[in-house]
Amino acid sequence: TYVLNIIREKSVLKSENNEEEIVSKIKDTSNNDDIVVTVDENDENKVVSSNIINELINANKNLSYNVVDKEGKVLYKVKINSDKLVKDSEFSYYLTFKSDYEDVLNSLTENNLHLPLNFKFHGTLPGNIEFSIYVKDMLDTTKEYDLYYFNTKNNILELEINKVPITNGYADFELNHFSEYVLLEKKVAANKKSIIP
Repeated sequence: TYVLNIIREKSVLKSENNEEEIVSKIKDTSNNDDIVVTVDENDENKVVSSNIINELINANKNLSYNVVDKEGKVLYKVKINSDKLVKDSEFSYYLTFKSDYEDVLNSLTENNLHLPLNFKFHGTLPGNIEFSIYVKDMLDTTKEYDLYYFNTKNNILELEINKVPITNGYADFELNHFSEYVLLEKKVAANKKSIIP
């Protein structure tokens, strides 16, 4: 006797970065697929509205934003799981790889190889948000990196995630707060303060 198990993997619905279209795909009850939105890196509209958040919660669906360069390479992915969200909140996932305080950051990292992750939205997120950031062009992916929160008010680095996994050139981690962060290979002494004010 043989038993055949058939597993249907979730398919992916692709969408433009248009709130009305995204909400329409979320509300579509004919499928239970994850939704992936492709966003050009130069698109200034990198906001997840409270309307989208609320619809995700109601439909129990997941939504990902893939930010791509002009060749279509995914620079970073933002995955929002509906089961981890708080209603009536919104956020921007706009990210740059340049610190607003580069001199202070270089002092804190002792000029060691590092990658600033500067989210333009600073504040609490509506839940834990998953990130995959393509770092292969910017870091040696054979090494291990830690993610530090860059406390710009006190000019210190605070360890957020020890040993961030890097798979296929992408650093993967979850955050529940946006601010300025840094991926750094070398450990930093706890609460080391910058000598640059």
